[in-house]
Amino acid sequence: MDNIKVIYKISKNYWVELSQIDFSIIQFHRIDDENELMNLNNKIIKGNLINAIINLKCEDTQNYHLIFDDKSLFINNVKNKLFYNPSRTKFYIENICNSFRLVNKERLINRVFVNYNCTIDETLKEINTYVFCNHYSLWLYNDLTNYFTYLTSSFKVSNKFKKKDEFSDQISLFQEKNGYICEKFDVGKTKNQELQKIRTTNRIKIELSITDNHSSNFLIANFFSELDDYELRDESVALIKEILGLKFSKDYYPKVVSLNKTISDLTETFKVGNFQSYLASCVKLITKELDWEAASIFITDSDGRLKLSALDHCGDNSIIGIKPYDINDDSITSQIFRNNKLECVYDINSHPKNSHQFDEKTKHSPENWIGLPISATNIIKPIGVLRVKNKLDRDRNLVISFNKIDISILTDLAENIAYQYNIEQKFIEEEQNKIKEILKQKEENKELTEFLRTYRHEIKTPLTLITTASTRIKYRLCDEFLLSENNIPKKINEVLIDLEVVGSRLMYVVNSLSFDAQDLVKEITKCSLFKDVVIPIASFSKLYAEKKGKRVVINIDSLNISPIECDKNSSQMAFHVIVDNAIKYSKPDSVITIFGKEERDFCKVIVENYSIVTIQDNEKDLIYRKYYRTEEVESKKFEGSGIGLYLAREIMNINSGKILLTNLNNPTRFELLFKKI
Repeated sequence: MDNIKVIYKISKNYWVELSQIDFSIIQFHRIDDENELMNLNNKIIKGNLINAIINLKCEDTQNYHLIFDDKSLFINNVKNKLFYNPSRTKFYIENICNSFRLVNKERLINRVFVNYNCTIDETLKEINTYVFCNHYSLWLYNDLTNYFTYLTSSFKVSNKFKKKDEFSDQISLFQEKNGYICEKFDVGKTKNQELQKIRTTNRIKIELSITDNHSSNFLIANFFSELDDYELRDESVALIKEILGLKFSKDYYPKVVSLNKTISDLTETFKVGNFQSYLASCVKLITKELDWEAASIFITDSDGRLKLSALDHCGDNSIIGIKPYDINDDSITSQIFRNNKLECVYDINSHPKNSHQFDEKTKHSPENWIGLPISATNIIKPIGVLRVKNKLDRDRNLVISFNKIDISILTDLAENIAYQYNIEQKFIEEEQNKIKEILKQKEENKELTEFLRTYRHEIKTPLTLITTASTRIKYRLCDEFLLSENNIPKKINEVLIDLEVVGSRLMYVVNSLSFDAQDLVKEITKCSLFKDVVIPIASFSKLYAEKKGKRVVINIDSLNISPIECDKNSSQMAFHVIVDNAIKYSKPDSVITIFGKEERDFCKVIVENYSIVTIQDNEKDLIYRKYYRTEEVESKKFEGSGIGLYLAREIMNINSGKILLTNLNNPTRFELLFKKI
């Protein structure tokens, strides 16, 4: 069909003539009055192609046929009317137009989304080609600063940020025109030589959802054409909104998620009592992960000044010797702290309130700067100020404009710092209270220890008389009444035995009143484990056990072992603790077994009983703590202070011995190990 000219609509007034071989564009056409063409649809009309522009006023009305719809137009040169088939021709022309449209759209989508490394700039280039424009630019509105920040363009941009006021008229028009404006380009307002031929600007507003909050956040994409009144089709505008919205979210939202995870990981590694190290990690994160060239953190000190607490920049990172900010001065840093409000600066050197008291050092010329208060949502007053300088594009090694995402991430980080600071302060307060409580407790213990030492001293003399009274009375009876010990009347003998048991028991209680084992260990000498340690305690413990309905059995042969080194009295005390506990916690009618064993370096006495309380594995070491009592002992309300095993272990340690719990239950087995001579 060489006699057919195929024209495809690319904008409101512009069409392209297509090659019927490879669907490429032959040239552009402008058709201003579509209504006139529509009225001639499917009719033989007067017409001619003059420089590929349709001239409806030509006199030759017999040789051309025109078919038009909202996307395509073809002019058929009918040389032979008998062979002309309008339906077949229309089908043919629609295939060409649809193929052209689909091939271009598929090419655009494949390059943008199939190529996962395609940047925003490359995406804009592809869209620019798709809509047959000559230049493009992309800006991101930051509602926290009321500025539009530059992202990318096909031409050099001198000013990389613009106030919202410069776009105020367009923003209101966007709402009226569903986010799309086509306007005449004012060449007189630009000094950019690359834009001197531009005649039309197409502005498209792309709403974004890239952060968790609901604040206003959107892109402005500009496409510039050298054609007059070059208005994009609705289908193209919708496609651009969809592609840029998806691409921007795809490229930036994962970054936000990743950085928020990094901040979360940093927070999780925070250890109470190590706040300074945490701050150092924060500024490292800002410069290494968030791509700022410099970062610093100021925290209020005890005098209410803003003291530099962490720094990462191109100079010496030492924070020592840097003069603090007075929070009442006119500096921008102090103003941020007082107002509890962030400040964004696009040229920090020229800012009127930059005092230069302290400036982070950078390799690049200082440009953009953000200072924000370090505060949490539930705290009215901030605890410091976080500052960053020079947002970098590290691939191109240049300073770029920051955007809404940068501020959101920094704000999250500042809140985390404030949160960790509060934890740290509570920890410090608790530690100080603990120290005060410990000092108070020590003072009280000191007073109590002095009291108990005096009390023990005062009561030991009469107790000694009580513990020896039984023996003295027996001797007196034997002397005065000429009786042998076996002939003492049974009732009198029972009273004397009770007196001996009670006296020994009272002496044990008095010795237990010592909180310091050093008071009990007097002199370490050569001793017999059986004669000097076991027998003095076992003799009255047997009688005490019988009163409780239990029996103490001693394997005498096993205790006939080598001499040991120990302090006799304190060792008796340690042994008494073990035997006394065995009697107290054993089952009714049970047997407490005492026997000895000799090893290479130690001689040991072993006490076994079948207890009515169970020692848990996690309590194996806890039972030796001062005042500690197991949960079961507490719940069953056994009498005791929790001091016995503590003193027994301390005594054995001073005597160069050991106390071991070698079997928890059935039977419970304690061993006292004494150093062998």
